Amino acid sequence: MNQNNDNWATPDYIYKPLNDEFDFDFDPCPLNEGPILPENDGLLIDWGQRNFINPPYSKKLKTAFVERAVHFKNQGRLCVCLIPNIRETDLFWDIIKPNATELRDIRKRIRFMGKNTKGEYVKKGTGRTGSLLVVFDGREKALTEEVKVRSLSQNNPWHLFCEELAQMLNDSGKEHLWMPIQEAITQKGLTKNISSSELSLIAETLIRHLSEKFGVSLNWPSRFRQN
Repeated sequence: MNQNNDNWATPDYIYKPLNDEFDFDFDPCPLNEGPILPENDGLLIDWGQRNFINPPYSKKLKTAFVERAVHFKNQGRLCVCLIPNIRETDLFWDIIKPNATELRDIRKRIRFMGKNTKGEYVKKGTGRTGSLLVVFDGREKALTEEVKVRSLSQNNPWHLFCEELAQMLNDSGKEHLWMPIQEAITQKGLTKNISSSELSLIAETLIRHLSEKFGVSLNWPSRFRQN
């Protein structure tokens, strides 16, 4: 690659699988051989929710784009950066490593597309190093912050209601659910008079009924005490 030229396009064999995975909606630094104006300057304009960034590889611009990716990650967005795989730099240790949610080494050097030192357009321009894919994914943080934590005073009525509902089901469940099945199967009115095998049969019948009617899944305890 021409080190004096920052305009190198990402080949489809790299970009397409990433786009299939992340569904990008914005590229703040696409291949651009024209002038950089305020309206297309990726360091000034807003980014999307799912961004692919193959930044210029000159040190100053590369650092600026990675810092901006971290900025948008902290706003709950996704930023995937394709950069040189050089890990002994301040950029890696001070910015990338503390903020990245995932690092992916790319096994072979990427064949970028752009103009070489002779001004010729080529499709096999390779850098001096391999490449590193850095994922800054802030979407989980955004989702967590979106779900507001209910206060204790808000939760108390709900807990009280659930406790009363559970107690009501415990009391009435024996009368209206268990006992009719017990009497139909065993012709016995008292639970203490039925055997362990009868208990299991009643429980299996009740569990099957609850599953079919209400989608409720229960297991009969392997150890139980007869009442």
